[in-house]
Amino acid sequence: MDIRNNVKGILLVIISTILWALNGNVGSYLFKYKGVTPDHLTMFRLIFAGLILLIYEYYSNNDLFDIFQEKSNSLRLIYFAFCGLLAMQYGYFAAVKYSNAATATILQSMAPFIIVIITSIIQKKIPSKNITFALVFALIGAFLLITHGNIDQLAITKLALIFGLLAAIGSVGYNLAPISLQKRYSTTLIMGWAMFISGVGFMVVFRPLNIPIVITVRTILGIFFVVTFGTLFPFLFYLMGSKIIGAQRASILSLIEPVAATIIAVLFMGEKFKKVDYIGIGLVVFALFLLNGPEKKLESNS
Repeated sequence: MDIRNNVKGILLVIISTILWALNGNVGSYLFKYKGVTPDHLTMFRLIFAGLILLIYEYYSNNDLFDIFQEKSNSLRLIYFAFCGLLAMQYGYFAAVKYSNAATATILQSMAPFIIVIITSIIQKKIPSKNITFALVFALIGAFLLITHGNIDQLAITKLALIFGLLAAIGSVGYNLAPISLQKRYSTTLIMGWAMFISGVGFMVVFRPLNIPIVITVRTILGIFFVVTFGTLFPFLFYLMGSKIIGAQRASILSLIEPVAATIIAVLFMGEKFKKVDYIGIGLVVFALFLLNGPEKKLESNS
């Protein structure tokens, strides 16, 4: 029975990462051929996925508004919604638009290394050997992908780099901001409200509905895929899988995402990468693997 549960957990995490990889490429298709913008996709994804999660919480007999009882929790939720979730979602899709799903995924994958640097500075601690090597490999990999190994010029547009970094910074907030909230409330409740609040706020301020899009069956199916199979299901599958096999094993398996995003982009989206790009992607994935491995302390002379 344990073996079956273990296999089930592994499959759930793998399926979720592949769905996330498909999500970016479906977004790329909508941007290129259907006139959909990152504004549209971010709004639809956040509002509808948030609503579905809130409806689930309601029918689970949970108090939807309990999280707003204390002002401090409300402020944390709003900060998480806009500075974490929205920044990550919009930054990612904008990076996809100005580059491709694989490049956007790799740039967003720099978030754990930003967290490591911030944590090391705050705690005034020397990182472990694995973390130090991981940082070096990640920076080299990102450099190769961004420049093709040519220090004098960018291989991707400045907008792709800016939005990719925004996605990474947003991902930092996404991982750190809700920690105190998760001690008191369910993850689905936090995510449901954060998605809905940020999606509605984004819609009111930036008015993406004023931007015309090409409405076809494929457009509707694409947006439906992003909301459900690109957001809701992988989120739930990943939570279920990580609960069975543990967070560390789940995070290692999630390294499939940038690899899958690259394969899908090349085979189905017509993207072309140079050999140096594949080396860069490989180094970042290897760095993420090191980051999730057992730690070894660096020798310190102090």
